[in-house]
Amino acid sequence: MEFYVKKNPIMILLTVIMLLLVVISPIISFMLHEKGWLTGLAAGILFLAANIVPISEIFVFQHKVVDGELITGHWLTKKKIPTVSIRTIRFVGRKKNNLEITYGSNFEVHMITMPKEKEKFMELLLQGSPYVRIEN
Repeated sequence: MEFYVKKNPIMILLTVIMLLLVVISPIISFMLHEKGWLTGLAAGILFLAANIVPISEIFVFQHKVVDGELITGHWLTKKKIPTVSIRTIRFVGRKKNNLEITYGSNFEVHMITMPKEKEKFMELLLQGSPYVRIEN
């Protein structure tokens, strides 16, 4: 089952502004100097390259619970955690909107953003590993 992540409105606004800069910079450069469109295009590509991770997080980021595995992230930072190996789930952050998952025999820690459907997500994680300790 797929769970989409709550998105930060400020991050969405900054990402949209950066996407507008990618589009507008060649136009402004062309209007100022008719032969300067290449400079504006290069600046737009640099804006896009610098913001590829935030852009992908805004549009692609999700969590999946499939076949006993929690798959979190997107195409750049995908992480697979077997639900059987999850030991503790801790709510962290100022508003308790992030989860810190401790798993495995080495007590590895992975931070994830709270999905929109919090109850269903927690229920699926607890079904996969009934001995999970939940801390607030």
